[in-house]
This record gives sequence, structure tokens and C-alpha cells, in this order.
Amino acid sequence: MEELDLNKYSCDNKDCSDFGLKSRGNIVITTYYGKNKTPLLRCKTCGKRFSSSRGTPFFHLHLDSKTLGSVITTLAKGKSIRDVAVATGVSKDTAWRVLDRASKHCKSTVDELLIELNLEDHQLEDLWSFIMKSKGIQRPIMNQIKEKKKKPIPKNLTLPLFPVKSKGKSTKTD
Repeated sequence: MEELDLNKYSCDNKDCSDFGLKSRGNIVITTYYGKNKTPLLRCKTCGKRFSSSRGTPFFHLHLDSKTLGSVITTLAKGKSIRDVAVATGVSKDTAWRVLDRASKHCKSTVDELLIELNLEDHQLEDLWSFIMKSKGIQRPIMNQIKEKKKKPIPKNLTLPLFPVKSKGKSTKTD
């Protein structure tokens, strides 16, 4: 079993004076639980116990960390769920569950980081243009926002706004 760096953990009790503060020396291992012997941690300041995997995509999953790492790595390489299941020895349902949890965790992490940057709308647009448009990827949410900003066409307008091509045969005579 690998050594756990307790300086990377903080108390998750919002009422604790050491809440969210790392490297305070207040976190200790009380015991191990489950078939994978997950460390159960305790805050010496408030006495609250919590799992070392709490707040990660691995919380409440019953796979060992090596297998979970393999599943996520194989998914990140763009393999199908079926290929991941065959390569790692997990079921397709488990591969889906790991993908779902990891993607939600990534999304929440990125959202938190973007909020902390305090970027303006135009700065986000510039960032989007630089990173994603060069790869030819369209962002659906921005398309939806742009569509909502467009003014609706008046219902009483009868003339076509754009030239209309006839779908029938051409009536051109020489």
C-alpha cells in the first residue's frame, strides 16, 4: 500500500475552523475500510471523519485505483465503451459509470476555475476562438445564445429575404 500524503487533505466540515485549509497537521488516518482498504481520515480539530476519496470521481466506486486509472486513461484515448470494458476487465455499465463521474467532476472543476478567473464575456469568446475554432469544433451553447439574440422575422413579411432557388426543372429556352 502506497504512503498517503496527508498534507493534500483538508477538513470538509464547513463548521470547522480548519475547513478547506491544507497542510495544517490536523488530518490523520483513523482506519481503512472496504475491499480496497480506502483510508478513513479524521480532522483533529473538529473530530469529523471522512473518506480519502471524498470529493473525487472515485468516491463510492468499488474498483481499485489502478483499474479506475486504466479505465479513465483508455476512455481519454478515445476508445469505445466496449473497448474499454474489454481492455480493463470491467463491465460496460461500470465503464459508463466511471465516464459519467469523471466527466461531471471535470466539468465542475473547470467551471470553478473559470469562475475564479473573473473573465468577461468577450474574453471567454476570445479564449474559445483561440482554442476550439482552430480545431473546427462548434460550441452549441454559444449558438443557442446567438439565436436568442437574433430578432424574430415579422409574421406579416411576405417577400423572401433571400433569393429562392426553384426546385423544379429549369424553364430556360435558347
